[in-house]
Amino acid sequence: MKLTKLLCMTLVLFFAITSVSCEQKPKEAPAPPEAPAAPEATEASEPYAVDEAMNPLNVYRDKTKVFADSLNVQMYELILEPGDSLGLHSHLDHTIYVLEGGTGTIWVGGEEKREVSFVAGQGWLSGPLTDAAKNTGDTRIRVLITEVFRPRMQ
Repeated sequence: MKLTKLLCMTLVLFFAITSVSCEQKPKEAPAPPEAPAAPEATEASEPYAVDEAMNPLNVYRDKTKVFADSLNVQMYELILEPGDSLGLHSHLDHTIYVLEGGTGTIWVGGEEKREVSFVAGQGWLSGPLTDAAKNTGDTRIRVLITEVFRPRMQ
């Protein structure tokens, strides 16, 4: 008899717990986090423009060998023999890597005179500038130049 009572109480307790748990509402999933706002796009402060009369490849085309001209990037080799000079020209963003060194004079902005030693393996990264140059040494100067044509950002 005790066993029957114990069994009945266990069954009643089981059904009570089951019915209470079945009546509970399912838990709601937490709300996904809000996506961050997209940053504002910067706009070009000035349009992409190249004065073809000041384009280095037009100023000293006879002293260059063009390797690439695609995706708004020009890559070319410039060779200056002793005594050679380059007229006033403009660069946009550009790099220069010295393949063969020597000495020269550069006129930045066409006015500021600078004596420069070009050392093989040396490189520069520069923004837009206008300059002229002359090989004042007794060795050939050979450089690899990369011009990057892109709009200026604010």
